Amino acid sequence: MTTHSPAPPSLDIVIVNWNTGPYLGRCLDSIATADHSKLRPGTVVVVDNASTDRSLLVAQASPGVTVLTNDRNRGFATACNQGARIGRSDFLLFLNPDAELEFDTLTQLHACMNSSAAHRAGVFGAQMVNRAGDRQSSCSRFPTLWLAAVEMTGLSRVAPRVFPRRHLSPSESSAGGMVDQVIGSFFVVSRELFELLDGFDERFFVYYEDVDFAYRARAVGRPCYFCPNVRVYHEGGVSSDRLPAMRLYYSLRSRTEFARKHWPRWQCASLVGLILTIEIPARLSIAVVRKELRDTARGSLLFARYVVDLAPSPTSPRTTAGSRRWYRSLLRRPRGKS
Repeated sequence: MTTHSPAPPSLDIVIVNWNTGPYLGRCLDSIATADHSKLRPGTVVVVDNASTDRSLLVAQASPGVTVLTNDRNRGFATACNQGARIGRSDFLLFLNPDAELEFDTLTQLHACMNSSAAHRAGVFGAQMVNRAGDRQSSCSRFPTLWLAAVEMTGLSRVAPRVFPRRHLSPSESSAGGMVDQVIGSFFVVSRELFELLDGFDERFFVYYEDVDFAYRARAVGRPCYFCPNVRVYHEGGVSSDRLPAMRLYYSLRSRTEFARKHWPRWQCASLVGLILTIEIPARLSIAVVRKELRDTARGSLLFARYVVDLAPSPTSPRTTAGSRRWYRSLLRRPRGKS
């Protein structure tokens, strides 16, 4: 009598694509050629945010891949939520299209997820590496006003041992274990937790949606776990490098939205003040040297308009009463996922 061993557990994979060219094809190939003996891909979903290059054709021609197409760029968080609704596996992997799995990535992930040290975790992350195999920063501390201040003023670069940066260096995270946040390029979440937290908060068009999710996961007792033996190649910046002005704008905006949602009001106001008076002037000065002034100025202007547009009325903030109304609107908690 022949006995059949049970099929290995599965995880659904969601990839959000926007003009990533050949990188998407290599990403999908790496999923297909990885070892599936311990953990196999369930539903592989590519959500395309209105790409104008040939990357969508690559996804459509890939066997076993479900493709969702948006008629406009709906943002990373929204597209992730769209893709997550398709599958039914117990775990979800949100994978950047410019990332590639190694042969043993999924087997190592399975071992990490089933280790006794990770039993409380709800989110798992991998070690990012470059083409040479060098380890890259793969996890971070939660944002705080203090961390923001020391990075804006350059103290974290001058004396990193005294003033640590938000992003952990490879040496700081080499042992693995529980961390505040793992990088969103390879972001594994239990479906139960994802549904409990109602997915990613869609107010974050791009950037900080992973930080916010990790923050909320920690609040319900399901923190992030960093798996150093799970290695993933990540190119980085393939989509965002095309639009440097918008990249800066959304980076500043999403950071502010995170502060509005999670920090005390005075800290949020202080962050915006630091961005406007320290970070943006510093960025503009550097941009002059690098001949990137146009994009940096445009991104900074868009952020300034975003701050002003938080006002509930057209009253000019130059008046005392108008300033108070504008300031209160900036500090008002945004509505949405808790």
